Amino acid sequence: MAVHDEEIARRLRTTRESLGLSQEALAELMSVRGFDFRQQTVNKIENNQRRLLASELVAFADSLGVGVTDLLGLGSDRGPIVVSGARLEEATRNLQHASLAHARAMLGFALAADAAEDLHANDAYYADGPLIQQTPGWVATADVVGTLEATMKANRREIMGERAQSVMRALKAEHEHFHSAD
Repeated sequence: MAVHDEEIARRLRTTRESLGLSQEALAELMSVRGFDFRQQTVNKIENNQRRLLASELVAFADSLGVGVTDLLGLGSDRGPIVVSGARLEEATRNLQHASLAHARAMLGFALAADAAEDLHANDAYYADGPLIQQTPGWVATADVVGTLEATMKANRREIMGERAQSVMRALKAEHEHFHSAD
């Protein structure tokens, strides 16, 4: 079976893209492995404008978490699991970012409610009960508690009112519950 350079370049590009890596990120991974690569180098290789050395092929495969045979098109059963694993990692990162945004929004609402002199009855009801019950376990998985505490310390945590302190206690409880199950 003949292996064509164009096919290797295509497989390199599709593997990189399926993992959600930019050409720049892949170039950095290659640099860590001892190759003086830049984004332009990866671009030229992927567009078959630069020949690929065997040692570079091995480093690319290692950087992408696939076998050399995958990039050569000689078959492997790891392809689907590598792509699925990359998608799972991306979803986890997105969940962590969303968790932190959710926790910050909760805390921001509680801080605003604490600072309000004339809080509407609906807002007071929400701030005094359901807000705390909204603390989902997935917030704890993103380890947002440490991030929020560091932010609050930088912003003088002692000025937090009772509602904001309640949110922080609820987040800590979820965090401790999640991590005690380990």
